[in-house]
Amino acid sequence: MSDNKPHILVFPFPSQGHINPALDFSKCLASNGLKVTIILTTMVSKSAQVPSNSSINVEMISDGSEEVKEQESMEGFFKRFKAAASQNLAKFIQERRETCPAKVLVYDSSMPWALDVAHQEGLLGASFFTQASGVCAVYYHMYTGLIKFPYEDSEVLLPSMTPLGVNDLPCFSFSPDTNNSIVRHLADQFLNLEEADWIFINTFDKLEYEVRKHYSHTVIRSLQQT
Repeated sequence: MSDNKPHILVFPFPSQGHINPALDFSKCLASNGLKVTIILTTMVSKSAQVPSNSSINVEMISDGSEEVKEQESMEGFFKRFKAAASQNLAKFIQERRETCPAKVLVYDSSMPWALDVAHQEGLLGASFFTQASGVCAVYYHMYTGLIKFPYEDSEVLLPSMTPLGVNDLPCFSFSPDTNNSIVRHLADQFLNLEEADWIFINTFDKLEYEVRKHYSHTVIRSLQQT
């Protein structure tokens, strides 16, 4: 690839369900002439499935998992991951500033702190939601407090969506402490979302027509890979 192509960093959460959509999005960017580096963390260094002949550059940073000796609580995991990954992400960007500077960091929406790293290092930041708009809407209303967890109402009404029963909402089947940590983690996706330079959602028009119609006054656009 020529050096004058805009360089995009893509930083997924270290889970295959988050890495795969980020990888597909990265391929879409690369097919449109952009230089793309996907940044994985040591937690998935052996399990992540990234094609070796890909047009995407793959790099690794430490998330502190290699130093964990005992089983962590979910709260401990999120705290350790944020501390180590944010520091090493910033270091990664700094070390390549002279040789291969990036313009944009596309980060998994579940890691809102990555936007702070991007802006501190002079990059634009784009939040990437790996789940569909309807699911994002549920998590957003958890964040605003409209939806309470544990679920208190038998039916939930959200804009542009048919009534949702409890069985339609995300199920958290762990211990109460773990459930609370996960719910906070999902709700925190929206902490600084208004500060993001772009927002990408893993959906398409025909899948969620009513939801997209409701937000047609915004700058939401569909991205299609050819």
